[in-house]
Order: sequence, then structure tokens, then C-alpha cells
Amino acid sequence: MSQSSTQKEPPLETGLRLVLHALENQIHRRLQRDERVKGVKKWEPLQEKVEELTGLILDVISGDEIMLETLLVSAQAFPKALRILCDDLGREGLGKMRTAYMREGLDSIQRECFHAMQTVKDDGGGDLH
Repeated sequence: MSQSSTQKEPPLETGLRLVLHALENQIHRRLQRDERVKGVKKWEPLQEKVEELTGLILDVISGDEIMLETLLVSAQAFPKALRILCDDLGREGLGKMRTAYMREGLDSIQRECFHAMQTVKDDGGGDLH
């Protein structure tokens, strides 16, 4: 959705775009710089970036710069966006390599969520719904 030249984009949208573009630029530079990243090997530098970003997020949360709720909202929005993209593009639209990356990424998200659920599992009916 484009903004007209007279409308200023709200701070959340502006900030999110800046973060995503900065992350994309760093990933792009890493992939260009590293000779070993052909085909499926591209997953290695992507996974390294996941680890770096995880550390940064934990630092920001532990420094009380953002609340856990902010991370929960963000964490739910990203897999939902991935699902919508998968539904819209399908395997053909994603292509062979990006389909493989998507599968690997979604498997990783699922594993991390499973481990987190094991920690917060509530047998006493403490659901919000």
C-alpha cells in the first residue's frame, strides 16, 4: 500500500520497514561476500543471521527496552505472513530453492515453538480463550 506524498507513514510502519530493509541488506551482503553460498548452502548464512538476530532480541528484552508482549505480537505476525505468502504463491510461485528455504524455516519455527510450549505448558486450564 503506497502513501500519498502528503501523508506521512505512521512510526510503526516506518520503523518496521527500516528494520526489514536493514536486515535484507545485511543478508544480501553476506550472501554476495561468501563464495560458499550456492544453492542450498545459502541456508547456512541465513541461519547465522537468525542466531545474530536472536541474540539482539534477547539483549533488547533483557535490557527492558521492549516488553515480552511486543515480541509475542511480532513472533505471531511473521509466521502468519509466511503462511499467507505460501498460500498466495504456492510451490510454483516460490520456486524450488525458496520452497526448500521455506520448509526449513518453517520446520525451525515449529521446533522452537514446540520447545517453548513444553516450558509454558499449563495443565491447570490457564488458557486465555
